[in-house]
Amino acid sequence: MQIEELRDGAKAAVRGNGSFAGLQPAGISDFDGALANGNLTISYAHYMNRIRLLSNRTLLRIMELVAEKNAGNISHEEFDIQGIRTFAQGMKGVDVEIAERTAAKVFGLFRPSIYASSYGVAPLFGENGYHTILMSVGIMEVTSLAALELGFGEVHATVLERRKGVYTGEVVSDLHMPGGKGRAIENRRPALDLRRSSAMGDSQADESILHIVGKPFALNPSAHLRATAETHGWTVLSHENVLEGITAALRREVPVARRVRQAV
Repeated sequence: MQIEELRDGAKAAVRGNGSFAGLQPAGISDFDGALANGNLTISYAHYMNRIRLLSNRTLLRIMELVAEKNAGNISHEEFDIQGIRTFAQGMKGVDVEIAERTAAKVFGLFRPSIYASSYGVAPLFGENGYHTILMSVGIMEVTSLAALELGFGEVHATVLERRKGVYTGEVVSDLHMPGGKGRAIENRRPALDLRRSSAMGDSQADESILHIVGKPFALNPSAHLRATAETHGWTVLSHENVLEGITAALRREVPVARRVRQAV
């Protein structure tokens, strides 16, 4: 499968059109934190700064937002909103082809941060008839490479506007906005069996998806998401037992019981 095929899902989501062939369950997962130890887009920002394609000012602001989020001064949602806007504005005027070539280099450096178990997630869902979707607020240029690496059939990620071969500084998609991931999946409702679908995430940004599927998993959850999972009875997993957790859920013909199985 080629990257452009993976990206078709994000393009369709922006247009509000579904692309699935027939009603089927989906296996949906976040990437950063859930399937990898680290943030791929931030790694991309650091490298772009290193080769002078992203300004010191832009990188400094992004890292200030990271510090504010980690200190609890801003929510994860606010971090996503401000972080993506800052990155997009910093990319204004950057050549798209150079940025994509750089993305490939960055992904190669980031690859060791992907959890070993993550390579089994998409195949496990696929073998059981699930359409697999990687959904991340991260930038499409690098997130699509993660989806390809892990065998996902479709990817949704932040899309930056391009015009005449350069970035305009604007954001096309709305995954970085509150509820953005949930809206993307809701657009697929006519073609998806959400009751049988599974979704995995590690942060507040993933809650809008976890609320609408039959099998929600808090994977390597933040403190905020762990508390939400305990309130709603969502299954809590770590990267060390994620495949066992998915397998147990798929063996059931009805949605996973709404109780937390503490496994971390």
